[in-house]
Amino acid sequence: HAWALTLATGMRELEAFSIVGLFATWASLVAKAKDILENGHGGDDFWCSEAKGGYREENEDDFEDNTDMAEPDGYADLAEAKHGEGDYGNMKMFAQKLKLEGLA
Repeated sequence: HAWALTLATGMRELEAFSIVGLFATWASLVAKAKDILENGHGGDDFWCSEAKGGYREENEDDFEDNTDMAEPDGYADLAEAKHGEGDYGNMKMFAQKLKLEGLA
């Protein structure tokens, strides 16, 4: 099996979904997820710390980080964030276990 890490963002609702990558282990997926929360991804960074140009501290009540969870059986919500200053933003990061068949 492998793990897919997906990032969904949007202004008023989640509208842009992108697969960040496929990972052979849960640990490698979590490391990438933590990096995204720290440094942003593809120009999106409102969920990052203020030191990194984001609004995490300002919106602490609307930020959820579950990247320290144990490896799940199949699906996991890893993080969510909302930001409502002027422009409104949403982010959700999740992982899905994939069963790979027929690959040599």
